Amino acid sequence: MGQAPPTSIQQTWREHEKPFTAVITQVRDWDAPSPCEGWAARDVLAHVIDTERDFLRDHGHPLPDGAPADSSGSAVDQEPSQRWFAHAAAVDALLADESIADERFDGFFGPTTIGDTWARFYCFDLLVHRWDIGTSQGLRVDLSDEELAAIDDAVDGFGEHAYMPGIFGPPVEVGTDASRQVQVLARTGRHATS
Repeated sequence: MGQAPPTSIQQTWREHEKPFTAVITQVRDWDAPSPCEGWAARDVLAHVIDTERDFLRDHGHPLPDGAPADSSGSAVDQEPSQRWFAHAAAVDALLADESIADERFDGFFGPTTIGDTWARFYCFDLLVHRWDIGTSQGLRVDLSDEELAAIDDAVDGFGEHAYMPGIFGPPVEVGTDASRQVQVLARTGRHATS
């Protein structure tokens, strides 16, 4: 018996998760400072995991903890990449249920669905934070034209809310001759050089 084809939201998630995971596997220093002021690479990854888990839990779909326990049953601190692998697998399994993506709720911008919010915000989040984590390691992270367009569209869609505390820093001024990636990341308050 063959494996079921991925759901639409599961496919969107995988398209964003795979390149993010590829960067995670290259991290050698989780304490390296990231472009997010005051956050090390580990803090960026914890933010990604925790915000996704919080959203799903708040909408009735808590993910299993996945943290290993010692002989007393107390949770053991996981290496950040291992925590990500377990989290990503749990998200993927959850998104295999098409009915979850179709669940409606009243979001910040009005009526929406779990699937639409997941695609528009949480998958988008993987794009900018992939760059943050890669940059913390001195890796060159090139975002595709499609990914840059998605970031541009997201910032446009968030409007003034994009610059609320905890979202983006103020836009960075860059020259008109800057690359498209530098210009797009500048809209999110990031100082990119290539």
